[in-house]
Amino acid sequence: MIQFEFAGVRIGLHRNHDIPEVAVPDGFRAVEEDDKPDIFVDLSVGNASMPEPEGEPRLKRGRLEAYGDPDHMLWWHPDLGTIIELHPRAGKAHIALPASAWLQTESIFDQLLLPTLLPPLAARGVRALHASAVDMGGNSVMIAGHSGSGKTTTALLLLSQHARLVSDDLLFLYRDEGSFRIAGLGDGLRARDDVWSRFNHLKPGRVDPAGKRHLANGTVPWVRASRPRAAILVGFDALRGKLNDIQALPALLSLAYHAGDETQALGSLRTLCETIHLHGAGGSEEAATRAMQLLGS
Repeated sequence: MIQFEFAGVRIGLHRNHDIPEVAVPDGFRAVEEDDKPDIFVDLSVGNASMPEPEGEPRLKRGRLEAYGDPDHMLWWHPDLGTIIELHPRAGKAHIALPASAWLQTESIFDQLLLPTLLPPLAARGVRALHASAVDMGGNSVMIAGHSGSGKTTTALLLLSQHARLVSDDLLFLYRDEGSFRIAGLGDGLRARDDVWSRFNHLKPGRVDPAGKRHLANGTVPWVRASRPRAAILVGFDALRGKLNDIQALPALLSLAYHAGDETQALGSLRTLCETIHLHGAGGSEEAATRAMQLLGS
């Protein structure tokens, strides 16, 4: 078993002998196996005996379908014929990947391990948001918005002003010693060519299956974690100035990965609204200008 620390949570990963080493993003820090992990994930290839999902899925995330409740969940990946059995509150998960599907798996982490971790992380107070974030001097601005709203463009504009990247697209919000912290995966930036064309000094790599080019982590300055000072909701131009929770909660909830625990997600986001400043912005230029004002003040 190998162990990692992410967003203040210790994660143990065991894989059977048929599985090569799993590549994880830089945001996952390897730690010694001295203590019992908070979350234990068993990854196996072969004909493991696993329960079959029944009925209609309670939610879908990409190609994954989720069944069950916050105590016992089944995630089904029809393309890979893979079942993930989760006990989120107990912090236990088993991923059973058929041998026939092994060669079809492009990224064990992106396709299987990350979705597996979302519910048990949420059960430990680590909330995933569809958001970017940049840091200046230990303080950060979260940049949230739906796909295509301009989160990555906003982050790149701020990086050109000497900010550091926390996250490009997936952000994890958690509490540390009573105050909020945010952490990113440390997996670089991904964007389409029309975004990269504005930043000619950067040289992203090949196109991924989603049609985006990847700029590897380390090409731009980044940090593992930061203290959020404010959040900007890009594409919500009707929301101006500081937002109260009645305005912001529906927008934030639509950008949260609730992982089957809608009530807990709502509660954590309400607390966020009460703790940091929230602002709306019509597009990336406005969002970047507002972020610089907030980080510089």
